[in-house]
Amino acid sequence: MLALDGKRDQVAKWILPIGGFFAVSLYASNQAYLYSHVTFLQFMKQGNVILGFLLSCLIGLEVMTRARLAVILWILSGSLVCVTQDLHFVLLGFVFQLLSQFAEVTRIVMGEIVLSGNNMKLDPLTYTLIVAPICFILVCVGTFASWSPEILEDFVVVWPYLIPNAFMAFLLNLCVATVIKETSAVGMILLGLTKDVFLVSVSAVAFGDPVTPLQAVSFTMIILGIICWSLMKTSPDHPLVRAIERFVGQPHSGERTPLIKKASVEESGSGDESLSTTASERSSTV
Repeated sequence: MLALDGKRDQVAKWILPIGGFFAVSLYASNQAYLYSHVTFLQFMKQGNVILGFLLSCLIGLEVMTRARLAVILWILSGSLVCVTQDLHFVLLGFVFQLLSQFAEVTRIVMGEIVLSGNNMKLDPLTYTLIVAPICFILVCVGTFASWSPEILEDFVVVWPYLIPNAFMAFLLNLCVATVIKETSAVGMILLGLTKDVFLVSVSAVAFGDPVTPLQAVSFTMIILGIICWSLMKTSPDHPLVRAIERFVGQPHSGERTPLIKKASVEESGSGDESLSTTASERSSTV
């Protein structure tokens, strides 16, 4: 585990907000399940690719190009159709899920800076062991602030499920931190969409959650868009990638002037080194 000597103040400025966004994400996502069904919420989560990439562009971790913008609009169009075609739309569930996604994406992008930034580069275990207690404390504060007698009654019933769930959550968070460190925030979000595909399929088949034919087509369009995005990263010479570049008029050698210029993100409290990572350094990531 990486020592924090000489980096405590520096790390705290990033870790505390990350823990806060983590707690908000957990609370809002669980609240959303009270109002909306699983399939609808998973459809909404497809927008995380867009949110994560745009935020990464704003802080200089990614570069926007015409081909990427085309695929983003492709995925966004499919996501909007899936959401607007929901048969049992509940506004409160939509708002809670949107809040959860903004918090989750912000947490992941900030996590990339802490895990891969030039000045910190925490290892995944150190990152998880620091962030998890902060999130736990904030969730406990929220629980006591909204305390009701039913909480203890429910705990007596479900505690056998909560304990293994807690162990699985720790392993999951460790895996998430590892993926962010080895790939990127956008790469982590893209990998998470495979889980969404599984959840939508199981919810529709096993639990009978309603999925309209138009939603099924749109969801397929989203998956194809994500495949194209991955090919742009892993196989830039793939015929499909070349076809998209020709369609938008982008040179195969890359944009000389990106739509959103790459900016450097300086370490909070330290103006000597940039945390930004160039697109070429991430050309092999998902």
